[in-house]
Amino acid sequence: MNFSQAEVVSYLEKNMPSIGFLNNTKRIQCYWIIALYIEELVSTEKISDDDARELMIQLNNKNTTFQKAALAALLQLPKMSAGDIPNIPNGKHIGYEFLLVLKHINNL
Repeated sequence: MNFSQAEVVSYLEKNMPSIGFLNNTKRIQCYWIIALYIEELVSTEKISDDDARELMIQLNNKNTTFQKAALAALLQLPKMSAGDIPNIPNGKHIGYEFLLVLKHINNL
């Protein structure tokens, strides 16, 4: 891993997009921006798949903005089609996988 998890979490928290006030669109956009950034780190081999999953968990446990963004994306999941999920070159879709984990944890 080229970056420590603490460095990545700190960077993401400092550069977290605004989610507005009760704005689901901004929350969903925020979630996918963060997920795509983490995917980019994986595809450039700066972090591993497992590190990426741990980062998503850490952000969800530590950052209320990310929690709200992930929840909005999770609630949007049943309405999403394959075309709604951002195109990720390596096809890992760690952001999508994380939503499925949240769905299972929350019994949705």
